[in-house]
Amino acid sequence: MPYLAARLIRDSLGRMTPEEALALARELHGDQVDKLGENYVDGHLTRVQAAVSSYDDSVLSVAAALHDVLEDTKTKAEKLFSRGVPLEAVRVIGIVTKRYNEHGEEGYGLFIERIIASGNRNAILLKLADVNDHLRPIPDEPGADVVARLVPRYQLAQRKLLEGLRG
Repeated sequence: MPYLAARLIRDSLGRMTPEEALALARELHGDQVDKLGENYVDGHLTRVQAAVSSYDDSVLSVAAALHDVLEDTKTKAEKLFSRGVPLEAVRVIGIVTKRYNEHGEEGYGLFIERIIASGNRNAILLKLADVNDHLRPIPDEPGADVVARLVPRYQLAQRKLLEGLRG
């Protein structure tokens, strides 16, 4: 469904649907591809959104579709809100967006710790689904070596996030 038509439906219901969130992600991410050359929205974002769908939480599903938009595009949180993304979803997206000092090995650990320290269960669940997607088996094709080098980072993050959920 084109984004404009979907927005009219959302406006009449007063909330964004997960499908609308994917349509907005498609618009904002454009033709972005992942490390393996796969369309970012149709691949990673769709898989992460599907992974959180079992929680039956529309805010979490909307945030899942848009979780990388602040980090990977020039989009600001205010624009998401003005486009109809629920405030709580924007908050979750903000929590799972890396800060300037959260890159590289040490920075990634700080990033995971910050997400856990936020105490926001949806942010922790979303980041866990994101990490789990990065740990999925991948075919041996161009880019696979880059992904494989990141596995230890994601395995550690997965353990920490699971511990964070247990409290």
